[in-house]
Amino acid sequence: MNTRIISTLVSCVWLVAGGCAETVGDPQFLPVPPAGETAAASRDIRDYPAALAAVADAFEREFQLPRPQVTVVLFPNRRSFEEGLLTIGYAPEFARQSAMAFRAIGGATGVLVNDGALRGARWPDRVQLLAHELVHCVQYRFANGVRGTSEQWLREGFAEIVSMQVVERLGLGRYRRLREALLDPLADVRPGTLPVPLARISTFPEWAAAQGRYEVPLYSQAFVAAELLHEQHGSEAIVRYFRLFGTSMDKDANFTQAFGMTLAQFDREFMARWHLVLAQVR
Repeated sequence: MNTRIISTLVSCVWLVAGGCAETVGDPQFLPVPPAGETAAASRDIRDYPAALAAVADAFEREFQLPRPQVTVVLFPNRRSFEEGLLTIGYAPEFARQSAMAFRAIGGATGVLVNDGALRGARWPDRVQLLAHELVHCVQYRFANGVRGTSEQWLREGFAEIVSMQVVERLGLGRYRRLREALLDPLADVRPGTLPVPLARISTFPEWAAAQGRYEVPLYSQAFVAAELLHEQHGSEAIVRYFRLFGTSMDKDANFTQAFGMTLAQFDREFMARWHLVLAQVR
């Protein structure tokens, strides 16, 4: 997060907004440590600096991803989280909607976290959340600091894959069990229910607006779609897809170039995988 945004956020602490007597709260700013700093045994992670260092080290060492050079901003409650989103430019309704739907949001230069929503969360769960959001920071970096037109469902699904792999590589959990936990909600989806059309969750505003509107759990759906691409083409092709947005915002051409098929062709393959996964979880 750049200096201007950090300065603006600091100036917004202890605000009383909209006539409400609830204080917004004092955010905490934590830069991702450089390599070699705040080293801790994975199983001894008990604070955010150690968690950030472990995730960033895993990105570089295990996945050949660039080390995120960003700041993580921790907000004490949902209201302060919403104010942080307003401060960095979210429209009021979108900030409210996003603060209600998400516990954290990763961007080009930082990650905003509703730390209040994580009270009582185990450190392995926090590590997974941080890894997910830091993947988004890397996705922005690939596209020269902008979100671009890459598919939001693939951004989310790939972040889920990497975050679960990070947890396993750090010895904090098993990928298989994390995958099962993510897909378990699909067991409650009524037979014959179709997934949300991928074209309707292509942008971040569409993704945010879709939360809670559909019977299908969207993170589970995004994971199923990303997992299929991951099995077919590997991480390298998915990373290449995001890198292509550094030179072109033609999302259809970039998808075809990275995966050798059109989005429409992938849609058909995804539908077949969707029904298979639904049958498996039941």
